[in-house]
Amino acid sequence: MYFWFMANLDHMYRKRHPHTSFWRSLPGSAGGIGCTMAPSAVSLYSYEKVLVDGGFITAADMRYHFFVTDHLGNVRVVVNDASVVEQVNQFYPYGESIELDPASANPGLETITENPYKWSGKEWDEEQGAYDFGARMYSASDALWTTMDPLCEKYYSISPYAYCAGNPVCFVDVDGRVPRVYVETNGLGHTFVTVGEGVNTVVYTYGRYGALGSSGSILHSWTPTGEGVLKKLTGESALEYIGKEIGKGDLSIYEITQAEDNTVSDYFDDQWESGTNRSDPEEKVVDTYGILTNNCTTKSIEGINSGSNKDLVPTTTTTTQVAASSPAVLSTTVPIVSPKQFKPVLDAASKAHPQDIIKVADPQEFFRTLMAQFGYNQ
Repeated sequence: MYFWFMANLDHMYRKRHPHTSFWRSLPGSAGGIGCTMAPSAVSLYSYEKVLVDGGFITAADMRYHFFVTDHLGNVRVVVNDASVVEQVNQFYPYGESIELDPASANPGLETITENPYKWSGKEWDEEQGAYDFGARMYSASDALWTTMDPLCEKYYSISPYAYCAGNPVCFVDVDGRVPRVYVETNGLGHTFVTVGEGVNTVVYTYGRYGALGSSGSILHSWTPTGEGVLKKLTGESALEYIGKEIGKGDLSIYEITQAEDNTVSDYFDDQWESGTNRSDPEEKVVDTYGILTNNCTTKSIEGINSGSNKDLVPTTTTTTQVAASSPAVLSTTVPIVSPKQFKPVLDAASKAHPQDIIKVADPQEFFRTLMAQFGYNQ
């Protein structure tokens, strides 16, 4: 049982964090973690630590160690399940650690294997002397990315090596990339999500396709339910799809800075991998479509908010109506189920919280940049 558990954790963790060195084999651990298999077979799945949401588990004693974070996601304290403080971190604004004397800071401090997840919650790579944000490495001592922003042409006034536009006290960069929500309100409209950048862009679009419909809008036939089909598009297919949707007009693009590419893609990929094949290899039936309960907009919202303990994009909106009797105006909170509900809410959120939701100023220019990244010159 433990062997199966650790093997599956290994698969899931490495899928999310392909560059990490956090899980390391323990040489000579004949029994692994409660496992009775031969040492040669167990060594692949014997670890010092298992990273979980909000902390980690030490394999030797199966004890939980929790991360206490600040408003920017920096791991300020590590405390175990016995309420013992094990690590205290303080940082300069751009991420460089402030050296502390743990013994004097907290006499009850226990010694644990170094936790590399610190500033912004990212892993410190000792060999490179930088934090691993997934898409790029960040040097805290230099307060710069080690490589250029692949979308730097969108922001001419900001250095392509600058972190969070030079304001790390207010803003965070989750992994150097951000998931995007596309909301098209032409006709009945459509909502879909992308992760990745440039040639690595992946489109996830949900709706009623094929025999039951055509383009993926929230209504593809006059029946309210049917097969819920998820499309996963990569490479040229993703580029073509985004171009067609932008060409319809009335499309807005929003970058969700607090969402993580890996988490969002895992949400859709898990459904994709367990779905039923269709004649089109880019399509799979993943569930039952419902025009007011499970459509392109609700699926996109669920995908962006997945893995977070708070809503990264709004799930409800408020409607008002004039009543004949007192009170004269009635306000009702309703779930967001359509692109035409979703767009004004995202517009308002991008103005109220511009550090969390960024509305792309010019979708046409965004697409021209994307085409250039694919090697198309205009």
